[in-house]
Amino acid sequence: MSNIEIKTMPFDRSSIDRMNGYYTDYPVVYFLNNDTTVYIGETVAVRNRMRDHLNNSERKALKKMSLIIHEKFNRSATYNIETKLINYFLADERYRLQNKSQTVNSVMHNYYEKKYFNEELFEDIWDELLKRDIVDNSRYTIENKDIFKLSPFKELSIEQLELQQKILEVCKKHINDDEPFVFLIKGEAGVGKSVVLSSVMNKIQELSKEKSSPFGRYQ
Repeated sequence: MSNIEIKTMPFDRSSIDRMNGYYTDYPVVYFLNNDTTVYIGETVAVRNRMRDHLNNSERKALKKMSLIIHEKFNRSATYNIETKLINYFLADERYRLQNKSQTVNSVMHNYYEKKYFNEELFEDIWDELLKRDIVDNSRYTIENKDIFKLSPFKELSIEQLELQQKILEVCKKHINDDEPFVFLIKGEAGVGKSVVLSSVMNKIQELSKEKSSPFGRYQ
C-alpha cells in the first residue's frame, strides 16, 4: 500500500465523536454502507459531514463508515478518487448506490501528480477493498464489463463535455422537426464516442423529468 489507510467503524454518533487525527480537517474520501447499499463521498470536514449524514433518513440506514486517508490528498485527488469509486462500485454490482447521479456533470481535469493518484493509489485502494471483501471483482474484470465501459456517470473531458452540450442543443433545436435529423459523430475506436452518447442519453432522461425542458413532454 502506498501509505493509504482505510479506517472502518460503525456509522453512529459515538464513532464520529471519537474521531481524531489530522484527517478530521483534511481531504478524505469515504463511503457509508450496509449489506446492500453504499454512499460514496469526499470532504474536508469529516466529522461535520458524517453528522449531516446521520440526520439524513436515507443515509441513516447505512451501518458502517470507511474513511480513505492519505497524507498527500488534495481536493482534486479526492474528487477524482470519489468519482472513480462510484463508477467501479456501479460496475462491481454488489451494492445499490445512493448517489451515482452526482457524477453526471463531472469534468475530467488535470492536477499535480494525477497519474499517481488516479492509477497507482487507486489500484492500491481497490486491492485493499477486495482483500477486505468489501467488493467482489478485480479492476481488470470491472474494466472489461460493458456496464463500466458505457457508464453514463464517467468523468468527461472538456472536449467530451462540449460535444455533449452541442448534441443536446442540436436535439432541442430539431425536436419538433417533421423529418429526422442526423448528427454524425466521427472518431477512431477508443476515443470515447460511446461514453459521450451514453452521457447524452442519461442527460435527456434527466431533462425529460423537468416540465420546463423541451424534452419534458417525452417522459
